[in-house]
Amino acid sequence: MSTTTSAVDEKKKTYARAFTTVFGKGLYDEKILEKFRPVTIVMIMSFDKPMDVEKVRALVLERCVKRWDRFCSRMVLQGSRVVFQELSPEDLNMDYHVTVEKSQGWDEADWNKFLIKIYSDVKDVSQPLWRWHVCNDLKSGQSRVVLNIDHSVCDGISLSYCFNEMLDPDESAPPTVVSNPVSRPKPAIKLPKPGLLDRAWWTITGIAEGFLSPVLPGDPMSSMKVKDIQVPSKEKRFSNSKTISLSKVKAIKDKLGVTVNDVLGGVLNMTIQRYLRETEPEKMTAGRSLRINFPINMRAPTRSMIPEIHNEISTGTVKVGLNHTSTVEAIMEHYWLMQEVKNSPAALVQLRLLDLLSRILPYEMLVQLAFILFGKYTMMMSNVPGPLKARPFGGVMCTDLHFFLFVPIGIYCGMISYDGRMSFTVSCDTQTETSPEQVTQIWVQEFEKLHDQVMAPDFKATWKPKRSSMLTQAVIGAGCVGVVAFIFFRKR
Repeated sequence: MSTTTSAVDEKKKTYARAFTTVFGKGLYDEKILEKFRPVTIVMIMSFDKPMDVEKVRALVLERCVKRWDRFCSRMVLQGSRVVFQELSPEDLNMDYHVTVEKSQGWDEADWNKFLIKIYSDVKDVSQPLWRWHVCNDLKSGQSRVVLNIDHSVCDGISLSYCFNEMLDPDESAPPTVVSNPVSRPKPAIKLPKPGLLDRAWWTITGIAEGFLSPVLPGDPMSSMKVKDIQVPSKEKRFSNSKTISLSKVKAIKDKLGVTVNDVLGGVLNMTIQRYLRETEPEKMTAGRSLRINFPINMRAPTRSMIPEIHNEISTGTVKVGLNHTSTVEAIMEHYWLMQEVKNSPAALVQLRLLDLLSRILPYEMLVQLAFILFGKYTMMMSNVPGPLKARPFGGVMCTDLHFFLFVPIGIYCGMISYDGRMSFTVSCDTQTETSPEQVTQIWVQEFEKLHDQVMAPDFKATWKPKRSSMLTQAVIGAGCVGVVAFIFFRKR
């Protein structure tokens, strides 16, 4: 199935980055595909009117294929490297890339079968690795357009930018009022700031984590974790939550002085905690925790929204406790954990190490390493910003937007904002015993309960982070000073 070096036009090729190599190279090996299913991004747009497939094809061609090279490039193998070979737009089979499904009268069960079909299909590697599916006249009265794209093509950051550019111009959309006051209220909690010793500790442990993550212990088995990650299930289960107000999320953020991601991370933490207490209370022992994996944007701040479509991510992990007394406490823990992630070199070390290993290791060993890493986590999550206002696509208003991934982890949680609202989608492996419908219901309930608590006039709270002991920090600090002094005086 691979393409030889001589078939690659040297003037129109770009080499893949580390994550692209891991995600995409297995598409050329049927034995690998039996164990390692393609990592796929799925974005779903909803409409109140049927969508014309020819119009969708024309929009995709003009606003996507002709604008970004990656959407007009096929992935080929050049020795041990993955290379993107740019094609002419005329070489693309647009009937393959944009299809209309026989979706008349589909209910939610039929819709889930269709999503499972996307999960089980393997894309044509002679073409760019993306497809659009037009699904008209569902039983609910909606029509939906689904983007199904292999993660080797790009990450969620660049895809979010691409999606925003593909919608009709912003001036044609009705305004949506989203509360985002210019003068923010004084936070109700005084947030702790990382000190010098905190940063030194995180730097040292981050380097160790970056190199040693494959041998670190994983999460204990639970109803949320895949039993055998090397035996991919043939099916997935899905659930979309009711939307929540983005203005409420921002109001909580301002009241607590944290970020939107901290608020959502804390709500997810309490959702998991409550779900496990309801489904397996006997395992909810003191000190229990689990790890959540998430993507980290590795672009420099000035390049975060440039019109480039590719993968430029690493991953981070937070180990969250499951014995919180309130969601506010969970949010504060998430805030402190993210301070560690921001100050830790672990993500950079992992990315550079993966880039090196993807060049020197046989792909089978690279896949085994990916299995070891994925098998340690209970779930993966990501939060993608969408347009703040409702926008049409081809003149038809997009009324709702959902987003998730197919990944070899028991549970994936995808959150996306659109038109002043946020949605939460859960994709579960059938090896888990998790009910995605129950998880999404709890998520909405926990958020609304949090909003009522935080926005109450008499709300007050205090919180202190769990730091390593002063003795440990002092030893680490003294060690760092000693190393620097040794290097300095040795040079002199």
